[in-house]
Amino acid sequence: MERRAVALVGARMFNLASKGLSGEEMAIAFRDALPSMLKFIAKNQAPFIAKVYKDGKVVTWKDATDLLKEINS
Repeated sequence: MERRAVALVGARMFNLASKGLSGEEMAIAFRDALPSMLKFIAKNQAPFIAKVYKDGKVVTWKDATDLLKEINS
């Protein structure tokens, strides 16, 4: 359902992949990942879902092709 909504509205979604973090640690992870997230946005067509890791790494989870297939099937 959530992936379908992302596809339908053409969203760019970043999901924190690391578990067990405090709120402060989550905020730090997103702060540290921001430069990588901006580069990811510039290089990847919406819609997409990407994972953000505690170390600031950003990785594609579902790209536009994957998400659009879901709404067209």
